[in-house]
Amino acid sequence: MSSYYLLLTSALMMGILGGAHCIGMCGGIVCALCYSNPTSAKKNWKPIAYQISYSLGRISTYTLLGAVAGLASIYISSNAGFNAGLILRYFSSVLIILVGLYVAGWWRIIASFEKMGHIIWRPLSKLTKYLLPVTNMRYAFLLGGLWGLLPCGLVYTALLYSMSAGNWMKGAGVMLFFGIGTLPALLLVGSTMQSYQYFLAKNWVRQLSGLTLVIFGVVSFVLLGVSHHSNYGCQSCHIISNKM
Repeated sequence: MSSYYLLLTSALMMGILGGAHCIGMCGGIVCALCYSNPTSAKKNWKPIAYQISYSLGRISTYTLLGAVAGLASIYISSNAGFNAGLILRYFSSVLIILVGLYVAGWWRIIASFEKMGHIIWRPLSKLTKYLLPVTNMRYAFLLGGLWGLLPCGLVYTALLYSMSAGNWMKGAGVMLFFGIGTLPALLLVGSTMQSYQYFLAKNWVRQLSGLTLVIFGVVSFVLLGVSHHSNYGCQSCHIISNKM
């Protein structure tokens, strides 16, 4: 598996296994949006279609932010006086481990990222009043786009993780897969919300999900080290052979 496919798989897993956090943070928002339509619009309103529109807007924001993060990583790698790309890849593996610890409830340091996001969210949140009540799909999509900027430690971690992709297209791809991973949890909010939330809230489910991410992060870190050492060794052998 190439390093980029590994990044995409990891991002997807972060989204899926972070489902309990997504419902806890955004489940109330989804329900509120479902009932934000005026009575006249409810007759022809299709809840699933609107939820999909919200999520498409949200994932579009994630993807755009991933592209920006990818551009930032190019700038860092070009101007740093060290192997920034390799360091970012190691850092991304550590982030997966931190997400796993966060999902399992063993260490919630990632939650501190959300405090920084409130500085950006406060002025942006005022824009939501122009989109409520939601009476059409366009408003749902735009409101979902703003929703994607809601302070969330899991999203911020995935965004930092996308910087290790190496360019803007790959960074966008990482956040796209992360967003897709969050879809099952949020689309199931509604008629099945109570049973699904109850399942995800079980302590063993959260810990198993977190442990899976921790193991995945550790394996990624080790494989990266083995690959780097192997490439370095081969380069050294090539240099020695040239001198003989």
